[in-house]
Amino acid sequence: AFQQSGLDKLLVEKIKQEDFIYGGSSAGAILAGPTLKGTENGDNPELVSRIYNKSICWTGLELVNFVVVPHYESVWFNAESQKMEVYLKINSIPYRILRDGQVIKIEGDKEIFLS
Repeated sequence: AFQQSGLDKLLVEKIKQEDFIYGGSSAGAILAGPTLKGTENGDNPELVSRIYNKSICWTGLELVNFVVVPHYESVWFNAESQKMEVYLKINSIPYRILRDGQVIKIEGDKEIFLS
């Protein structure tokens, strides 16, 4: 949906501006990374492919060089986040775990974890 709407390109351009901040929660945080691989353990990507009549785009926005694994140890999505972590680990894809209520703030090259 991001690719088909053009929002992917718009966000990448806007993030270069000093007065623009990208904030993503759950899937929005995952989207900031380099790949969406591993998310298929939570959502069925084939459904999106059929709705948009397009092939699946597994590329994230590449705003950061790691994938966020959200909802870690949460009541709702723990099994999915655990599977996502295993996939990323097996495939040597850098990732950061976030539990519900946690945030990663990026300032230049610094990652600041907040709760």
